[in-house]
Amino acid sequence: MNLKTNKLTAGLLAVILLLSVIPFSVPVSAAENEPVLTIGTPAELQAFADAVNSGESYEGKTVTLTANIDLGGESNPWTAIGTSANPFKGTFDGGYHVISGLYIASGSAVGLFGEVNGGTVQNLVVRGEVNGTSNAAGVIGKLTAGQVRNCGNEASVSGGANIGGVVGAVNGAGTVSGCYNKGTVSGTTGYIGGVTGQHWRAGRVENCYNVGTVTGPATVGGVTGGHKASSPVLEHCYNAGNVVDSAGNGNNVGAVIGASRGSCTDCFYLSGTGTDGKCTAVDTLSAAQLGEAFTDGDGIPALAWESSVCGDEPVRPSYTEKTELSAQLAAYIRAAVASARKQGGIEGSLLGNEKYLSGVSSTATDWMALAMGRFGYRSNGTYSYMIDDGDGYAAYLAAMRAYIEKAYADNGGILHRVKATEWHRAVVAIAALGGDPTAFGNYNGQPINLIADGSYNCVLRDGPGTQGLNGWIWGLISMDTGMYPVPDDAKYPRATFITEILKMQLTDGVQGNAYGGWVLGGYGTASDVDMTAMAIQALAPYYNDDTVYTYTNGNSKTEVSKTVRQCVDEALDRLGSLLNEAGGFTSWNTDNVESIAQVLVALCAVGIDPAKDARFITRDGKTLLDGLLRFRLSDGGFCHVVNGGWNSMANDQATYALVAYWRFENGMSALYDMRADAGDAADACRAAMAAIEAAYDSSAADYKAQLKQALALFRAVPEAERRYVRNYSALASAIALVGGEAALDTDAPYVTSISVTQVPNRTSYFAGETFDPAGLVVKAVYNDGHSEELNDYRLSVTGELSLGDGTVYVLHGMLKTSFSIEIREKMPWQGAGTPDDPYRIGTAAELKALADRVNAGAPFTGNVFLLTGNLDLSEYPDWVPIGRSSAKQFDGIFDGQGYALDNLYSNAGGLFGYVGSNAVIRNVGVASGEIGSDNRSFIGAIAGWSNGADFINCWNGADIRCSGWSGGIVGTVRDGGDSIIRGCYNIGSVTARDGAVGGIVGHLSAGGNGTSVHVTVSACYNMGIVTADDNAGGIAGRVQAGNEIRNCYNAGKVTVTGMNILDGAGGIASLVTSGNEVSGCYYDAGQTACGVSSGEDTATARTAEEMRSDSFLALLGDSFKRDAYALVNGGYPLLTWQSTEDADSIDRVAEMIAAIGTVTLDSEDAVRAARAAYDALPEELQANVSNHAVLTAAEAALEALHRETETETE
Repeated sequence: MNLKTNKLTAGLLAVILLLSVIPFSVPVSAAENEPVLTIGTPAELQAFADAVNSGESYEGKTVTLTANIDLGGESNPWTAIGTSANPFKGTFDGGYHVISGLYIASGSAVGLFGEVNGGTVQNLVVRGEVNGTSNAAGVIGKLTAGQVRNCGNEASVSGGANIGGVVGAVNGAGTVSGCYNKGTVSGTTGYIGGVTGQHWRAGRVENCYNVGTVTGPATVGGVTGGHKASSPVLEHCYNAGNVVDSAGNGNNVGAVIGASRGSCTDCFYLSGTGTDGKCTAVDTLSAAQLGEAFTDGDGIPALAWESSVCGDEPVRPSYTEKTELSAQLAAYIRAAVASARKQGGIEGSLLGNEKYLSGVSSTATDWMALAMGRFGYRSNGTYSYMIDDGDGYAAYLAAMRAYIEKAYADNGGILHRVKATEWHRAVVAIAALGGDPTAFGNYNGQPINLIADGSYNCVLRDGPGTQGLNGWIWGLISMDTGMYPVPDDAKYPRATFITEILKMQLTDGVQGNAYGGWVLGGYGTASDVDMTAMAIQALAPYYNDDTVYTYTNGNSKTEVSKTVRQCVDEALDRLGSLLNEAGGFTSWNTDNVESIAQVLVALCAVGIDPAKDARFITRDGKTLLDGLLRFRLSDGGFCHVVNGGWNSMANDQATYALVAYWRFENGMSALYDMRADAGDAADACRAAMAAIEAAYDSSAADYKAQLKQALALFRAVPEAERRYVRNYSALASAIALVGGEAALDTDAPYVTSISVTQVPNRTSYFAGETFDPAGLVVKAVYNDGHSEELNDYRLSVTGELSLGDGTVYVLHGMLKTSFSIEIREKMPWQGAGTPDDPYRIGTAAELKALADRVNAGAPFTGNVFLLTGNLDLSEYPDWVPIGRSSAKQFDGIFDGQGYALDNLYSNAGGLFGYVGSNAVIRNVGVASGEIGSDNRSFIGAIAGWSNGADFINCWNGADIRCSGWSGGIVGTVRDGGDSIIRGCYNIGSVTARDGAVGGIVGHLSAGGNGTSVHVTVSACYNMGIVTADDNAGGIAGRVQAGNEIRNCYNAGKVTVTGMNILDGAGGIASLVTSGNEVSGCYYDAGQTACGVSSGEDTATARTAEEMRSDSFLALLGDSFKRDAYALVNGGYPLLTWQSTEDADSIDRVAEMIAAIGTVTLDSEDAVRAARAAYDALPEELQANVSNHAVLTAAEAALEALHRETETETE
């Protein structure tokens, strides 16, 4: 096996060579034959060409070729060395080496060299293909006053005028000596010759011969096309190749020379090759007739130097990547392999290292062997590895052979007693490294056939299915690495492997599909990503096969008749439904790299571009490659889970997945298709794909004819290569659309599209209810343009609905359309969660149900919740807050309607934990309880952590203990842009072991998670005691840039108790950084020494008496009202929404007394009502009825009136 040295790309290496190898500093006066540059690789030859074409002529210098070189052929077109502006002027000595794989598609003055002026090219053989317009040849397109010595052309050359095998045009006193042509030479105009095309004014051709066919319409010669002047010389030359007059006009067509105006001496041609009156026709020819430059060869003379031509294998070019993505993938692959070396402490060969060789034929090493073996390419029949691993490839194969022979000997002719996959994995690794798994090692004097023993004639008692689905999958993959034939009498035919896989397909289909993917073990209810992907990999060679397999599905217990493609398409839909938002998959409850790797391999195997299939692209554009690279470490290796350490299995599987993708991008055979001739039908595949792509308009009049032509081209592709017609599924679907293959020759109309013109009468359901299609109308449009209502359709949902059934698919043959229905979870609350019909919470258990659902991940964005009464939470002695993290937070609207929660006891936090930017919490209070603990932060009675929620008219009376960053209402605000805390108050104590606490809010951040934070705290007050080691505020603890505190007051005591005080205690806030605004705020000077203890203090101090005054109430604005009779706040202002029921009762009594007015006998009802209202007041409130004496006087007056009336009556 030829080992390919890993190199930089040609362009990069060319730059490096120009800077470091080419000796521009060598003086022009250096000796003529002094070698200034040696070339031994394609990249070095390319760099030399670039240097010449950039202006380095090498005049007076010698360039020497030190190895045979393969330029790569058509996949790597060549740009000739030397142009008219920058010709080569030095000496190029080929050292009798061969340059093969030369390919030029077009151009003038083309060949290995384009233009040589005064220079020399010698001792060289060229092979390949050259096409040009004029001045085209295998060695030099145009030679001016230079020399060509001992050069042979074996390339085919074609063009217009001045076409030659060795030199196209000789201009001036140039010499071509000791040269031959064995390639076909053809031109369409004139001056076409086997060795040289045209000689302009001078030039000499000596000791040359041609055996190739030379064709042209005029001025055609076996050796030279023609001389245009009398000075050129032709001597000691012969032609043994056919000369063909393509025009048939005999216009200067000669067996040796076409148009001769110069001299022609001792020149010959073999009889039958043409006619030439200027030279001698002979039946046989010897070297003696030609001179000492020749030697007798096989039937005809050869040049003496030909025996010196080097026969070594050529050095091949670094692979040229087809796309920018493939180049990036190659870089990832190399880095992953380098990481494996590094992690194993290995220098030099990886596969050939002793540590690695000790793990042959195991999952520890075989997968990397697969990756490295398939990271290569085939050119001109030779396979080259992209990574230079020394003798590692051969060493690994040798170690595999030794291991397998020993295992067979030790186990009585088997590799493993239970696992058929031991054979399968060994086959994959062996085939990837170029070995033959059908004859790999020996046992009892016979070759070991791993394919037979592990697959179609599996030696295990229960066959490949001993391991269930896994054995059938990998048995099929191993057989198909070389599409090895299966004998007619095999125990397990290929069709058995396919059917056994298909019959285990699960019934968890999506998008209206009856079936989904696969699971380890074969039978279950939920598809596994890895097993589904591997099943697709195994079935991939049959994806474009229209064979229908009939079997009983083991999960549905029903008979199924389907093609592999139909089953795989259902599985692909299922895989797509499992894609997560990071571009990956979760398997076995873990988001891991191996699952992505298997899906990448599967998609590439069936010809699907992973970057273009919408099923495998997230809503924000992430592809599977993006998902895979999340697991890439800094050294280029891979981990199993994000932020995990390097993992061998993860690295190996990611590497071979990248190789599969790289091969796909470069148009190579699939990862597991290791046939030497795979891809030989590329032209036929391209033709079929082009025809399929052209047949896209189902309404076209000749649509069926287009499909028929595309089908014919598809069937012209060899069966083994049809898998690479990547869009065949579109053709198969189109043929099914028109009614099947039989319908291609009929004019029968067919449906081209279906649509829902009227959705069902009912489109809103709760989970568990039965779908009702009544009212559904489906329209079909036919290819002839007419449309009609369609009745023979199938629906994807029937019976009871589940939450995943929100899209209902309508299916008619291959056509599909859909409509949406609403399926809601049956919630444990009354209502629908809408503004018009909110969810209603009336018990502690119902509130707990909200916490459970939010903490499980339901944010309830846009939903509305109402409290319908006060709740006692004593049945939950350690309340779990609603919202456990920013990923699982409440994001809806919660309206307490003025009700409160009693007995909220919790170490974790208050009513809510985390709330989102859409959340609104309003009209609710925590009346009593104890919240938090000394070692917890981010505590608030209403919410601990706000990501931009609004808090309106909330209050707290519970006591809070914390480490810090906490407040009476809200702990911290960290994210979400603009938000408000308005109309809230706290009367509970807030005690912190550390700091950053406030009566209303502990911390207002400057920003978080990439967003700014702007919180407006307004119309709030605190009466609770706030205590911390440091950094305590009556309203807020820490206020960072961009926030506002307006129209608030604090009358609670604020204290710091630490030894090293930095920020201190502030009546309004402790720390207020620049960029914040504190305005219209006041604090009780008797409780705190300052308004803001660290930062600009714009708060105003007032005495307690002042704060109870009407004038102070006016300063606070319309959001506050008097605490009449000092019944609620000891006379401090209240918020307008706060209840003052007692004061209102007192006022009503006073108003009733005042309304009595002048007492008459008619006042009796009013007096009695006032007395009853007064007596109904609690005794402690009665003293506040300022006009009670009026009531007493009225009663006395009424009594007097009654006595007077009685006296008058007597």
